[in-house]
Amino acid sequence: MWNRPPLAPNRLATLRPGSIEARGWLREQLRLSAAGLTGHMMDIWPDVGPSSGWLGGGGENWERGPYYARGLVALAHAVGATHASPLRERSRGSEHSNAGATHASALRERAAQWIEWTLQSQRGDGFFGPSDNDDWWARMPMLEALRWHAEASGDARVAPFLSRYFQYQHAHLPGRPLETWAKPRGADNLAAVLWLYNRTGEHHLLALADLLQRQTSDWLGELGGDGPPSDAFDFAHGVNRAHGFKAPAVYYQRSRDPAHLAVLRRGWERTMAHHGQIHGLYSGDEFLHGGGSTQGTELCTIVELLSSFETALAISGEAWLGDAIERIAFNALPATLSPDLCGHQYFQLPNQVECTPGARHFSVPHDNDLLFGPATGYGCCAANFHMGWPRLVQHLWLAMPDGLVAPLFAPCTLRTAVGRQPLTVIEDTDYPFGDVVAFTVRVARPVRFTLGFRLPAWADEHTVELNGRPAKGADGRTGGRADVRATRRQHASTSTRQHSERPVLPGCIRLTHTWKDGDTVRVHLPMRVRLSHWERGAVGVERGPLVYALRIGEDWRAVAGSPPFSDYELRPTTAWNYALVVDPAAPERTIRVEHRAGAAQPWAQDGAPVVLRATGRRLDGWASVHGFSGPIPEPPLGTASDAEPLTLIPYGCARLRIAMFPHLPP
Repeated sequence: MWNRPPLAPNRLATLRPGSIEARGWLREQLRLSAAGLTGHMMDIWPDVGPSSGWLGGGGENWERGPYYARGLVALAHAVGATHASPLRERSRGSEHSNAGATHASALRERAAQWIEWTLQSQRGDGFFGPSDNDDWWARMPMLEALRWHAEASGDARVAPFLSRYFQYQHAHLPGRPLETWAKPRGADNLAAVLWLYNRTGEHHLLALADLLQRQTSDWLGELGGDGPPSDAFDFAHGVNRAHGFKAPAVYYQRSRDPAHLAVLRRGWERTMAHHGQIHGLYSGDEFLHGGGSTQGTELCTIVELLSSFETALAISGEAWLGDAIERIAFNALPATLSPDLCGHQYFQLPNQVECTPGARHFSVPHDNDLLFGPATGYGCCAANFHMGWPRLVQHLWLAMPDGLVAPLFAPCTLRTAVGRQPLTVIEDTDYPFGDVVAFTVRVARPVRFTLGFRLPAWADEHTVELNGRPAKGADGRTGGRADVRATRRQHASTSTRQHSERPVLPGCIRLTHTWKDGDTVRVHLPMRVRLSHWERGAVGVERGPLVYALRIGEDWRAVAGSPPFSDYELRPTTAWNYALVVDPAAPERTIRVEHRAGAAQPWAQDGAPVVLRATGRRLDGWASVHGFSGPIPEPPLGTASDAEPLTLIPYGCARLRIAMFPHLPP
């Protein structure tokens, strides 16, 4: 939906949930989640079972029910979109399709329990939820669950429900302001208020938006400041910070001040400069803790940061957000989930050589933070993690005023309309493993619109073909018939007028064309091996949006619970203490790319269709210390063993790994 004046125009808009059908490896993540922990959580974990306070019981009544309901709604509609379509991948077969339909039906039935109880819980004064918990924060994720439900289902009860609640908030926030967890996360509440304003135009909502902004922690000041990030609780807690990263973009809609979007990027760069890790986000175990190879990152931080950046992407249309989303989603997210999606970690480490009990040196330890299981660490992540993949699906395509844009790449099918003309766009790719993305347009009759897609920052070059011929202007060559504007470095000022005068999106290729049925666009983004540089002289190995890590043999040992929903310790069965033999100036000389048949679940240890072959030398002095890999040896490295062949796999495939390597010359 486009913003209603006087809100600032959003450059992009999300499409109706269910418009985007996940395919290929991404569809498998939804299926595994439905068949795994998310689909069974109500049966195996009392905190979100029938006794939940958010289902009228006497059990947990704070954030876990709303967290679970939010992700459940998102997954139910994503799985439903995936399996409601006649489009099938022949290799999966009808049995898989029927199972998917069953999963969608079961998930929607379960999601409906949470939505119905919540809608029926509203009091006459507008407040809702468990009567024995009045925390503003606990209701914020439920506001999102209700929004996503309304967008997907068209449920007409949601808007008046929210209107009554926001009238209650407006009356009571002056005397009972946001505090504790609600204060740093108030932008979530603000986003829901603006969502409702766009649908109803109720003027009092703008006054409530201003009140919420005043009571929310000062993210504009924190993210726009100088020097290291603050160590105050509101700002230094990793999950708080992930929520806070949506605040500048959300409030920009009300303030109309472009400087607020600049604050968002500045805050991200400052955070990563001091606490950034190789998988694409900052440490937070649970507080900001530097960029070390054995500092933890919480799973809630991953999914909340993805959600914040996805929100900001639709508002600002800035390509750097797409780059950040892909790096996090294609590295950190799968790495912290078990391959069957029946378990997860609370914290993950860039260099992770065993997952065993122990306090480690995290700022908030829980003893079992590194184990894979249904609810290891603290239970927030168990309730919250499953919105990660379905939210990504929903943002693979966004609307532009004059067409559609793919700000992120993954295999999918889009079904929507341009004007009143039904339209399908099939996106065929094995990205992020492969470097070709192909789009096929299906329309009943020719229609003119703009089709756009992001140019990743890592791509030094690209080619774009329309119907087999180079698209004019897309890569510096001539030919083809589309009017193409390449805008990687073009930053037009934000227009204050509505849709027709919004600026061309920076970092995006736009093909304006009269599209006919069967028209194709082929984008080639050559992926070359490159090195990144980290603490203590270490290097990381990257290709396209993926980080690669040493493949370490994994021994999974069930230590609690019943399979497949057990808690697992992981111990290495092969050596890990290698220096990488590589030429930093020309890594492709010593690291070879190998393509192979991938598995349906490419994020399994041996599932990826691309691995790297390298050479290493063992460093006997680099040893495990209290379950951690010891400090990365700094140059000069001294004595090393003979050269050995090494296999590097995508970071997201490696539950044990070395991703930050000491290195030696060839």
